Amino acid sequence: MNCSCMNPPSAVISCPNTALGGIEQFPAGMGYVPWQQWGQTYTPEQGLRQGTIFPDLDYPFVMGRCGA
Repeated sequence: MNCSCMNPPSAVISCPNTALGGIEQFPAGMGYVPWQQWGQTYTPEQGLRQGTIFPDLDYPFVMGRCGA
């Protein structure tokens, strides 16, 4: 089985401060999740295709990308 999580893309290796060490090198943080406002929704069919009925939560998954 070819699992991309076992072979991370080179972008992950070139990210600053992530090539060496593990998660223990990062300080603890506090998460913040704002209240979601009810708004426009996808149709049930499109929601199944997108994985969410809320367009505001529909973000593409980009594995191994550094934040710019």
